[in-house]
Amino acid sequence: MSQYMKGKYEHSLDAKGRYVIPSAFREVIGDKFVLFCSLNGKSIRILPDRVWNELYEKMLPLTYDPNSGFTDDDLSDLCARSIDCTMDNQGRTVLPQTLRDAAGIKKDIVIIGAGERAEIWDKDVYEETKGKRTKSDEELRQVLRGFGVNL
Repeated sequence: MSQYMKGKYEHSLDAKGRYVIPSAFREVIGDKFVLFCSLNGKSIRILPDRVWNELYEKMLPLTYDPNSGFTDDDLSDLCARSIDCTMDNQGRTVLPQTLRDAAGIKKDIVIIGAGERAEIWDKDVYEETKGKRTKSDEELRQVLRGFGVNL
């Protein structure tokens, strides 16, 4: 089993707003996970419960530090963008309407693996956004080489 999610999958939401989590992601995601509207408002992140808990444990102490710039209100906002989820035995889960509205998701979606998380995009938004990459493959290769990663 891989500990990271990768790949691109296309699905459609059914009449109940459900989608199928790619089978390649299910073991990484686990039984409990969090759906979180990304800060750019263009996608929904699927975070394994373990990853969400690690992030929360890093954020909580920041609310006690007046110099951090991160407040209780900020933490509340992030938690309000999130929902605990499980999947059924067919790998389906509901994408709540509030999250769909926040990310502009209609019916056709793209689910991509992005390491410890997956991202759910409206298909049209994904194609438009990813079509505007900021780096060419060669520029990305050069950046990674600078960190000792040769692709």
